[in-house]
Amino acid sequence: MSTTPIATYEDVKKYDMEALIAFMKGKFGLTENELGIFRDQGIDGFSREPTGLVHIFIDNPNIEIEGKQLISNLENVYEDQLYIDYGRLLKTVLNGRQIGDNPVIVGSCPPTNDSIWRELENLGCQVTVFDQNELGASISDAIQEHKRPGIIVVVSGDGDYRPVLRRALLRDWIVEIWFWDHGMSQHCKWINVPYRPDLQTRITYLDSYYTLFMYAYGRENSRDKKFLEINGDAVETWGNEQVMECYMNLNTFCWWYKPDGHSFHMYFDNLEQWREAKCWVKKIYPEVHEFQKGRYSSLLLS
Repeated sequence: MSTTPIATYEDVKKYDMEALIAFMKGKFGLTENELGIFRDQGIDGFSREPTGLVHIFIDNPNIEIEGKQLISNLENVYEDQLYIDYGRLLKTVLNGRQIGDNPVIVGSCPPTNDSIWRELENLGCQVTVFDQNELGASISDAIQEHKRPGIIVVVSGDGDYRPVLRRALLRDWIVEIWFWDHGMSQHCKWINVPYRPDLQTRITYLDSYYTLFMYAYGRENSRDKKFLEINGDAVETWGNEQVMECYMNLNTFCWWYKPDGHSFHMYFDNLEQWREAKCWVKKIYPEVHEFQKGRYSSLLLS
């Protein structure tokens, strides 16, 4: 005779979704298919209210390869000069919303000078980096572990993720795809949930946002550009984060180069952008000194 205590009504009320399903399987002998219905549609009395929290999954090689091809043509810059600032990418897709868990990146880890580390510190998170094959599994883990649905943000255009995204939609998760228009698989645009045509992914094309997180570095192919030269000891502490802040305020693509530890060049398409950048630097650093240098000028930060 079994000595396992019988669960009371008060016990059952405290069960989470998976514990309740396990109880029902043992008590009523339900099949896996029948239990799957409860997982997908919920059980009366157990909250399926969306949290509104954002769970971010980034396919690093996918976004980088497709993005470099596009931006290289748009900005007339070589592909090997283009970089992604993952902190700014994270901030772009988060879009002021609250993050629900550590963001997941598959592929290579962002470099130490990327703004993602400061951004994660501000959010109270860490980044989880996996091999290329782990993104789908990571999404599956998220929809299993979190009892209430939230928002899944996938930065990838790979159609291979469609099955797990379909499962997320069936479990009341909102699914957002952020990727380049030309490289997005139709399988991402149209998930095709049987009998539920209302369940679809929300698509955002990164083509309209690339100046917020991509930049070029190096003087190659910059002959036709206007450049602002900034010199001085203070320049030693300047990096991509400070320079991108300037370009974002100007709403233009970031392209810069640091030939040595005491100077750097900021490249622009026209004189209007050049003048605006000079004014911005002088406003942020009022101690700056300006020296005429041929047709243009050089700024000295002491």
